[in-house]
Parts: sequence; structure tokens; C-alpha cells
Amino acid sequence: MIKKELFLLSIFILIISFSQILILKPHLEFGFSPDDVRFFSDFLILGSPFSKLSQAWQNTGIYQTPHLYYGGIMFSLFGFNYQTYHIASLFFKILSIISLYILIQVIFKNRLLSYISGIIYSFHYGSFGSMEMVTRTQDYLLITGLNIFFILFYLIFTDKLRDILWSISCSMVLFLTFLINPARAYSLLPFIFFLGVAIFLTKRTWSNFYRVTKHLFVFFSLLILFFILTGSGRASPGNPIAIMQKISAGNLQMLLAPFSSFGSLFLQNDSLKFLSSPTWALSDFINYFLGGPLIFFGVATMILSKILSKKPLKFFLGVFVANFIAELLIFLFIDIGKNLPDHLKMTYDPYTFTPTAVLGVYITTLTIFIFIEWLNNKQNKLLILYLLGITFSITSVLLTWIVYSLVHIPMGIYGYSTIPSMGVSVAISMIVVLTYKRIKNQEPFSKILAPFVFLILVLYFFYSNNQIQTYLKANMDYGNKASDQVSIKDKFWSFLKDDTTPCNNFFFLETIPNEQNGLNYSFIMIDRFDRWYSLYSPYNSKKPCPVALLINDEAKLLSSYTTLEEKEGFLYKYFNGGDNFFSLENFYAFKLQKRDIFDIKEEILEKIDKHIK
Repeated sequence: MIKKELFLLSIFILIISFSQILILKPHLEFGFSPDDVRFFSDFLILGSPFSKLSQAWQNTGIYQTPHLYYGGIMFSLFGFNYQTYHIASLFFKILSIISLYILIQVIFKNRLLSYISGIIYSFHYGSFGSMEMVTRTQDYLLITGLNIFFILFYLIFTDKLRDILWSISCSMVLFLTFLINPARAYSLLPFIFFLGVAIFLTKRTWSNFYRVTKHLFVFFSLLILFFILTGSGRASPGNPIAIMQKISAGNLQMLLAPFSSFGSLFLQNDSLKFLSSPTWALSDFINYFLGGPLIFFGVATMILSKILSKKPLKFFLGVFVANFIAELLIFLFIDIGKNLPDHLKMTYDPYTFTPTAVLGVYITTLTIFIFIEWLNNKQNKLLILYLLGITFSITSVLLTWIVYSLVHIPMGIYGYSTIPSMGVSVAISMIVVLTYKRIKNQEPFSKILAPFVFLILVLYFFYSNNQIQTYLKANMDYGNKASDQVSIKDKFWSFLKDDTTPCNNFFFLETIPNEQNGLNYSFIMIDRFDRWYSLYSPYNSKKPCPVALLINDEAKLLSSYTTLEEKEGFLYKYFNGGDNFFSLENFYAFKLQKRDIFDIKEEILEKIDKHIK
């Protein structure tokens, strides 16, 4: 039996490893992001980083410190060998998929379900979000740790692991998992409480209440102790307060933001044009509903009611009516927000964000009725998996939104999509497996058709892969390609090869407006120029190198020109804000255009001469 399980696991590992290598081949050409450069540089500046962990925690904060140390350790190991970082990231991602497979197999003991869950998550486009930068790929280690925790959680609550040492071990796993990336892990802590409450509700007795409370206290004890001793690490509750203020002022459309993010984990916005409205006006709602959602959601609900419910007509009508009301509220919220006075109104583009919100609201509505169905048919364990997967994803998305930007609504492939994509993948796998079983249990002729259900996975794979490849190509076009970064770096330093004072320089950079490739420089070079300059400096990358930078503003450059002690130069500020005089010998001017860099110092000096005259 064990040999068979190991054999099947080995086959699974081979399948997902091959698929990940195939999908992520372009990712091996990535270089560093601006945040990578910042974290690498700051880690080196610490000097003795592990002796200064407490100081870094207080100064950098709870959300940034893990990135700082994870990225710094990676840089200490791999240096500027770009491809090695991405091979390590690929390995971590494969490890997270394997851990999900084992989790599903341990709890549900269903090989088909385990396989499908792992395979869908392996190619789900949202699961690639953390690949956007090196210092976010620890999310895959977080997922692995989280799945190990859930395995122990299940075994402890099913009394298969009774010793208190297992509870303590579970607490340690949760604590270490949280430290990997608190910015992602914090949103999942309420989900663990939710699981505890659900376990208590299955048997509402004092003994079960004591049992659940005891285990949860042990699980969270290290985290509680940690925060008592170290503080919150500069965490701030400001964003939730701001959200409540904006919503109470009438910006009800903001309530759609988490649904936009959630819905985009099923289908991207560019695939949902049939759910868009030409006006998003309340007066046009009926025409909108009859023109798109009625057909799409009607057919989807009709099929799902046959698969999920013992009373399909009742299920269909309940979902249909509830979703109609929910979509009407979406239009109402948008209408109220659009008609607010300008000083209260928040910017919101319904054409960009609302189609995925409509899908997210529908799936949430569907989930509520699936929960009601499960209450009436608790023998269907597959419904539990769906409910857990969706609850996991919604919890992650909702709590991320609460502390995220007020104006930026993340959708599709982004750093915050990696973890909730796991719950979405599990929910989709349940629908696929349950559909397969329903058809298989019908008449003999229907059994022949059952395997064709898995063609859905093939279609979704091609859809996801197209989204991923588009995403990877866009990132490389914007300057994340390592070869472009190396080329621009080498040419930049070739202009400074005769410089005897590498620090205390003043740089003027001219970029071409609205040029797509110009984003390359704002990303990797301009955005963190002081860190980039220190990290890539051939002189001494382990010490901060004070420099000044001015971008595009020629008028400001000309006005900063002055003479001090009979020396010509510029009076300008360092990155830290301190004023300094830079002589012409310490002044450099470059134009960044079409992935290339050009020396324009003489051209700028000629303009200065004309300005003086």
C-alpha cells in the first residue's frame, strides 16, 4: 500500500515538474525587480544581519523584514547568477504543489481529487503571481508550511496524534510559517479560527469546546508570545479606518473591490467582456442582465444544480434570484458612487473592475447555496472541500484588501494571488471530480462520456498558460529581462570607468515619455537608483554610496547650477535629503532610450552655457 502511494506520488511529481519547467521556461530569463535590488542592498548594508535582526524588525517593519532576510540570504548564496534564483523559485513552487497533494490525500483519501487539485493549482495563472520578483517567492515556502500545519491540524483533531508534543510541533510550524511572510500569512489566521469554530459546531458540548480552545491556544501561543515580546513591527490599522470612512461617505462601489480580486482568480477581466456594460447606469440594469448574465449564469447554474443538489430546481431558483438581487446592488452601489460630490467621490473605473466583481459575487452567492445544500446533505464530503477552498480564498482576499491600497485593486496575476489561488484550485477540482462521478454513476452509455469531463482541465490549462505567457512577456518587455539589465548596467559603468570618486556623484537621467521600454529604467534603475548604484558598483557594494539623482526636469537642473569657491557645479540634495555641492567633475547626464543609454553631458553643459548667457 505504501509502495503504491509512493509510486503515485512519484508520477505526480514528474507530471507537475515537467509542466512547471515548460510553463516557466521564459521566467529563467528574468533579472531583478527594483524591490529585489532594494532588499539585497539593504541586507548587505546591515553588515552583520543576524545580530541586527531585532533592529531590522523595528526599523523595517513586520511586512518588509522577511523579504529583506529572504532576499539577502538568496543574494549571499547566488550573487548575480540570475538563473539560479529562478531555479530555486521553481523548486519552491513544485514543493508547495506537492504539499497540497499530500494535504488533500491525507484528509480525503481520494487519489483522483488529490491529483486534480494539485494539477489545477500547478498551472493556475494566479499561482504564478509571486514569481514577479525574487523576494516574493518565499510565498511558496509559506504555502508548504501552511499545508504541513493543516495536515497536523487535521491529525490532531481526529485524534490520530494525541500527544501534546504534536500540538506544540503544530504551533512551531505555524509560527515559522507566519515568519516566512507575515504580509501574506496574517490573512489566513482567521481561517484557522474558523476551522476551530466549525469543529466545535459539529459537537456543541463543553468538553468539545474545551478541546478546541485548548488546541487553538497551543497553536497560537508562540505567535502571541512573539508579539508580546517584539511588538507589532510598525503594523498600522490605518487603511481599514480609511476604508470605513470612504464607504460611510457614500463610496459603496469600494465594497466591490474584494469581489473584483476574487472573481479574477477564476477568469481574467479580458475574458469577461460579455459581463461588461456600456454605461453601468442603474437605468440600464435590465438590458444588461438580459444581454449577458442571464444566459451565462443561467446555463452555469442549471448545470451546477444538477451536479451539486438533490433538489436542482429549488437550488437553481434560489441561486438565480439571489444573484439577480446581488447584481442589482452592484449597479446601485456604482450609481451612488458616481453621483457623489467631487470632494467625496473616489476614482473607480467600472469597465475595468466590475466584470470580475460580477463573477466574484456570483460565485459567492453560489457558495452560500452550496453551504445550505451541505447542511441538508452532510454525507457529501466533496462539498466540504469546495466550501473550505472558497472560504480560504475569500478570507485571504478580503483581509488583504482591508490593509491594501485604497485605489489599487489587484486582479489576475499579482503577488497577492498566489495563496488564494490554492483555495480556488481546490474548489474547481471538487466541481470537476463531482461532475465526473455524477456522469459515471448514470446509465452505461453515460459512463463512456465521463472521462471527457477532464477536457475542461485541458482547456483551462491552455487558458491559464496563455495568461501566464502574456504576463511573463510583458514583464520582460518592461525591463525584467536579465540580459537587458546586464547590458544597461555594463554600459552605465563603462561611462564611469575613469571616475576616481565613485560616491558623491550627481546624475541627471533623461527618459523618453510614453515609451514602453522606458519603463525598464523606471523599474530597475530609476526607481531605486541609490540602491541600484550601491549594489552594482564595482567599487564596494557592501557600503551605501551617497548619490543624487534628477530625472527629466531640465528646468530644475539649470536652476540648481551655481558657482562655489570659483568652481562650477550644482547644489542639489542626496537621496537622504541633505544638500550638497557637486562639481562638474562629479556630474553625469544620460539619456535612456530603447534599452540603451547615451552620454548627454556635453549637450547639457551647452544648454547651461546658453542659460547663463
